[in-house]
Amino acid sequence: MKVNKHLLALVAMLLVGAFTESYSQSLNLSKKIYINNETSSEPILITFKEGPGNSKDWIGIYKKGQIPGEINSTLWAYVDGSKDGINGVKAGFIQFDDALEPGSYVAHFFEDDEYGILASALFEVSEEAEAPKVSLSQEEYEEGEEIEIIFSGGPGNAKDWIGLYNEGELTDEEDILRWFYVDGTEEGLESKSSGVFAVAVDLAPGVYQVSLFEDDGKDILATAVFRVKSGTNLDEGVYFKEDFDGLLLSQFESDSESGGDGTDWTAQAPKGWIMRKAVGHGPTGEGVAVKEFDGWTFVDPESWNATAGQERDKFEKGKGVIAVADSDEYDDKADAVFDASLETPSIDISGADANTLVLIYD
Repeated sequence: MKVNKHLLALVAMLLVGAFTESYSQSLNLSKKIYINNETSSEPILITFKEGPGNSKDWIGIYKKGQIPGEINSTLWAYVDGSKDGINGVKAGFIQFDDALEPGSYVAHFFEDDEYGILASALFEVSEEAEAPKVSLSQEEYEEGEEIEIIFSGGPGNAKDWIGLYNEGELTDEEDILRWFYVDGTEEGLESKSSGVFAVAVDLAPGVYQVSLFEDDGKDILATAVFRVKSGTNLDEGVYFKEDFDGLLLSQFESDSESGGDGTDWTAQAPKGWIMRKAVGHGPTGEGVAVKEFDGWTFVDPESWNATAGQERDKFEKGKGVIAVADSDEYDDKADAVFDASLETPSIDISGADANTLVLIYD
């Protein structure tokens, strides 16, 4: 079991509007609700990506509200799937077969045998079945990047199928750009109600939809939207560029947040970026803090000012999408400690001459 070792440094309320390109450490589950009852106990399948690659990076499952380091994890494993941590793995799958009692849980992606949280995901264990759902590991992919599709809550027919098509363009079979049955084949040999697929498909920049269809038919059970963008092209002499404007924003979810236009925020950082939450970060007692400001998140500054006010419109230099750490807004629903940091990916500056590099912000 894991116990506390050290506390990371405190980061107060800051605003960053630098320049950006793609997506960071991610942790995704094959389902948001797993079934555990007298007739069925589903394994917990967790996908992680863009990890540091240390052999002692690990995945831990805690009951919602528990603080890692202060209490033992309910289930855990190193990223190679073992309890020994022999091989460093940056991306992969971990499956926990042990049954969890019904309730709310959080899966955390930790770095190098410590408690620095790289990514987290909430899920439920229930005695009742969930509704069909489709999601993706990222909101945005670069041209040529594998598309990771996650589905759950399906009817469990062998001929249920997944179809990928341009957003809003599904009138006949010719509109389907790629398809496969829920077992990942074009034969439909195995029944599955949930799963994860990595799909290599050549998509031009644009907006796409992926849907779960029922039993070889045209009835759509669930749909998700994602975007493909052009690959990164840096001007000569530029070694890193990030403006966060490629991130897809969603509407505010918490009842404490309002005034946005539906493209308000996301917690999904660009590729290679690390958002760390220290051991002490989070509510100090009962209650749930504001998820839209849980650590460093990415917001439309107009939506940020609309929901938080207090002259946040005075932050005028950051345009489009900005990275923000707002400890004041974070504790609006419950008393909470804000202790998080945000790091860029490693930047190769080996080609630069001495005393020539310049760091520029908005």
